[in-house]
Amino acid sequence: MLIKPKGYKYWVTSGDELKIKEDAPEWVNEEFEEYLKLMDQSPGETEEIEVNMYY
Repeated sequence: MLIKPKGYKYWVTSGDELKIKEDAPEWVNEEFEEYLKLMDQSPGETEEIEVNMYY
């Protein structure tokens, strides 16, 4: 299971489209793109990802 992204509050769904709000900070754009790449992987693909855990 993935942790909800920090910038999730800037995410917007419009029908079947997922995008971010226009006033989102730049770091949210980067986080969003990385998250989408992760979700687009097929089950056989492997790639290193960076996970930040905050306790």
